[in-house]
Amino acid sequence: MDDYAYINARIRAMRAGLLDPRVYEDMLGLQDISGMCEFLGRTAYGKGLGEARIDVSIAVLEDWLRGEWVRAVQKVHRITDGQPREFLEILLGRWEVENIKSILRGKRADRGITEIMATLLPTGLFDETSLAELARQPSIQAVVDLLVTWRSPYAKPLREALRSHRELKGLEPLELALDHYYFEGALRRLEGWDQNARSVRQLLGLLIDKANLLTAFKIAREGVASRSDIPNYFIKGGTHFPVSIYETLVRAQGMREIAETFRKTPYAEIAEGLEREQGGIPPSVRLERGLDQFVLDRAKAMGSTDPLGIGM
Repeated sequence: MDDYAYINARIRAMRAGLLDPRVYEDMLGLQDISGMCEFLGRTAYGKGLGEARIDVSIAVLEDWLRGEWVRAVQKVHRITDGQPREFLEILLGRWEVENIKSILRGKRADRGITEIMATLLPTGLFDETSLAELARQPSIQAVVDLLVTWRSPYAKPLREALRSHRELKGLEPLELALDHYYFEGALRRLEGWDQNARSVRQLLGLLIDKANLLTAFKIAREGVASRSDIPNYFIKGGTHFPVSIYETLVRAQGMREIAETFRKTPYAEIAEGLEREQGGIPPSVRLERGLDQFVLDRAKAMGSTDPLGIGM
């Protein structure tokens, strides 16, 4: 249905079962995985674990929690229709792209199907069976060929990227092709809608900023692309990160200059301390975590300021 009041009331009820920071602090004090499962059994997550609580392994626990996430998404999908479902599927498309990326990375690293499947979150377009079939393919080319056979919309950008980079030295061309295809297509689908569409565009704009910032950071730090390729990497439609600052960032020399460029954007706080070592965590990982938190905070704020629209 497309009744936002009803949908958001249902979602608020689901959110009531989420764990607060105090619960995580309590779990950190537990002695083992079995104790954690027993603890979770007393929360909203307890229904799905059943008898597996006894001598459960980390792999079983992760699979169970992943299943809980998938079931929650499927529940939201079932109670939507019309515009809300259209927008939900646009947002979930981001997870589909990440699933394909994870499979490609697994093939690149010669990982087994079990390892690859542990990194995936089925969201609808590809169910677990479909993702397993993709993960079972012997090579990146075979993954793309199977997507072509399935007439998946993601086959076209991947096939074109492979054709343009016959000697594939890294996955950047494929991942960037997927990002361009997803974001450009999502923004086209949002044209001509109302305030709810503007909210979704705002969130997508933040995600585009994140993709562009991470790409520019990698270029500046690692030289993953020749300077002549830089303009083709930028994704249009971002909220706070224009191409002018992008071009400055990719040409930055050293972490100090990179941090200085970040200060020209609303993402300045995220770059604070990037030039210093912190607990052995690489700057790129710290940057990605910071950007994830930035986007999440603003997404959560939409749920408070827009209780009768897509924000929730």
